Amino acid sequence: MLHEADTLQLYLNHSPLAELVFDTDASANKLNRQTLLALEQAIAKLEQTPQVRGLLIRSAKTHFMVGADVTEFLSLFAQPEAELDSWLQWVNQLFCRIESLPFPTLCALSSHTLGGGCELALCTDFRLADTSLQIGLPETKLGIMPGWGGSVRLPRLIGLEPAMKAITTGRILTSSAALHSGWVDAVAESDDMLALARRMLTAAADGELDWQAHRLRKLKALHYSTAELQLIQTMANDQLQHLVSTHYPAPWHALTAMIASHALNVESALAIERQHFLALTRTPQAEALVGHFLNEQRVKAKARATPPTTLPHQISILGAGIMGSGIGYQCLRQGFDTTVHDIHAPALLRCQQTITHLLEQDLAKQRLTEHQLVTALNRLHLTSNADDLDHSELIIEAVAEQLDIKQQVLINCERHLSPQALLTSNTSAIPISQLASRLQRPEQLCGLHFFNPVPRMGLVEVVRGARSSEACVAHACNFALALGKTPVVVNDGPGFFVNRVLFAYLSAFRQLVAAGTNPYQIDHLMEQQFGWPMGPARLLDTIGLDIALHAANILAAAFPERMTQPERDALSALVADGHLGKKTGQGFYRYTGNELNALPTEPWAPDAVGNPATSAGELTDSLLTERLIIPLLHEAVRCLEESIIATPAEGDLALVLGLGFPSFRGGPFRYLQQWGLAHAIAAAERHAQHGGLYAVPTTLYEMVANQQGFY
Repeated sequence: MLHEADTLQLYLNHSPLAELVFDTDASANKLNRQTLLALEQAIAKLEQTPQVRGLLIRSAKTHFMVGADVTEFLSLFAQPEAELDSWLQWVNQLFCRIESLPFPTLCALSSHTLGGGCELALCTDFRLADTSLQIGLPETKLGIMPGWGGSVRLPRLIGLEPAMKAITTGRILTSSAALHSGWVDAVAESDDMLALARRMLTAAADGELDWQAHRLRKLKALHYSTAELQLIQTMANDQLQHLVSTHYPAPWHALTAMIASHALNVESALAIERQHFLALTRTPQAEALVGHFLNEQRVKAKARATPPTTLPHQISILGAGIMGSGIGYQCLRQGFDTTVHDIHAPALLRCQQTITHLLEQDLAKQRLTEHQLVTALNRLHLTSNADDLDHSELIIEAVAEQLDIKQQVLINCERHLSPQALLTSNTSAIPISQLASRLQRPEQLCGLHFFNPVPRMGLVEVVRGARSSEACVAHACNFALALGKTPVVVNDGPGFFVNRVLFAYLSAFRQLVAAGTNPYQIDHLMEQQFGWPMGPARLLDTIGLDIALHAANILAAAFPERMTQPERDALSALVADGHLGKKTGQGFYRYTGNELNALPTEPWAPDAVGNPATSAGELTDSLLTERLIIPLLHEAVRCLEESIIATPAEGDLALVLGLGFPSFRGGPFRYLQQWGLAHAIAAAERHAQHGGLYAVPTTLYEMVANQQGFY
């Protein structure tokens, strides 16, 4: 043993080859500050041990390294720039010392080798992977870029163009893809990897492998003709424009840094990388995206901490509409036997067609095999006979959003179920306690609220009704996790959390349209400038205008001071005329193609939509954004006040995953904090004449007075 620390050990065998083994007490190896200090000590020991002939770097865990410790990022970003710069230089010098050791080095890689872990591997002369490898530099997804030499060494290793694509997209490669593109030198089966790694290192030490040539390749500058470089840059820019908006500066910084540094020596190139990295740490996008990542980790950990439960085998879904079909598909993809019940045969047929279409899309994208597709369809049972529900272990009610219909369906269903079976409702707005009021076993009912489109939306709201048992909630959480979703537990109330907040935002939209603001102007602003995946008009069309109007009326009845709308406005007029959005081909927009992939082709604007010539349509973009977003922020704060949600982190995550609130803004609470609570209050007060949507929650005043924040 040459050196031992809490997170790594350095051994010297009889060859004599050194082995640096990462093995933290935590579940995952991370390059946190503690580990980097231990690494520096280990490298110093190697430099002082002249008999060493080679270094093998490996992990004692099934994975190599998940990267730097993201939990340290926000505190690092908060440091003065000079201090952070000095720390980055220290890490880069440490990695350069590994690259300068007077003997061959090899990294044995398995499973997750990401971010800083990948940058460490790039410092060694050889990289050997096993078949489980998942390697990449995903830093741009966190609003930053590689800062420990990844954008310098990878282009020299695999070429400028493929390195640009890998780093700007944050793509994760499998072992075969990594071998093909040159990230690794060889791939072995897991059981054989260490033996092969030692043989390769011995061969290099004996002069049978030219390790110095491998090292030199990563140190040499790249040289392209002016025409070649211009072509590479143009192609990279074009690709990036199609993938990333300017709301996400990290990929653009990474691209600029690689272009500027590719022809320089390593030291100068690292300085350019560091300059761009530092600039990104000062952006609100980096803070928001890192915060979002941490929120997701915390919420998932909280969900996994719920008491373990036995997963159901037989799932039944009541209702074969859009939501029922989406939930059915999700259950089948995760291996559950799934029954879809509906009293209407045409609905069952459409459900089967929808699920088949989604599975065929997965097949086309090579996400499953033909055998898996057939197996999934064989697990699907469509029925109009309630007796077929007798053996169900978990029921998901997804029928029309009407209290009397849902109650009757649940009552009828309860009669067929064993006392152990769980009832859940996909209701989007009706309180669970109301749905449970006529049940024999109300403690067995909770909300399991999915979001449309189910395959793409990562959130499930698990709604705890007044009489829902904790066991019922735990079962629902574990089931949602098994479906690959992130469950957020919320307390009961009209609209729960996500839809309550959403309809405050949509109320502001309806108010603006009624006053004469062009809905297409609003959509363009919210999509292009604020960063929503779709503006409120397109969102309403996607939800279904009739469904949206019904939910809006439920919430207006619950919160009349904020969400009451005129008897006839654009939304109600469109519904009255039978224009229900995507599903009818007309709503705020016209649509072509089938319902699953219909796209808006041109605005369809009857008189009821509004008259953009009025003064309300002349609001500046800034004021218009405030009018739309402030009600959403306020409603989120009220939900926190009322304990509908437990923490700001859960609220932020729920809106990003459930609504598509721009992740680079972090969620409503992160956005409020970055805006500044005092500034947000002042903005709301400027719009006070527009009604209760703009009334400032007491909590905000108190937080400003006490100099508090949400994070």
